[in-house]
Amino acid sequence: PPMPSLRSRVYATTWVSYASLYLARKPFSVVKAELLSQGLSRTDVGNIDTAFLAAYAGAQLVVGPYGDRLGVRCMLSTLMAATAAAAFAFACVPVRA
Repeated sequence: PPMPSLRSRVYATTWVSYASLYLARKPFSVVKAELLSQGLSRTDVGNIDTAFLAAYAGAQLVVGPYGDRLGVRCMLSTLMAATAAAAFAFACVPVRA
């Protein structure tokens, strides 16, 4: 089969990268019920969710100018590495049984 064009590869890589970053912020909504069953109140879970989304929104405002200055490739690579490191750190947190 012929090799995909550079444009197709860049598009596919960009799409997968964006989808990965988007999905990285979704796990909290999946575990809310488990957090409630672990003894956290609805207020606690709401506060955690609010803090996360506020930090996410604030980071969007701060990171934007750096993306313009450093370039999309560098910024996207850095953000993907930071997201992977954060996801790994959260996965390593022990869970109470």
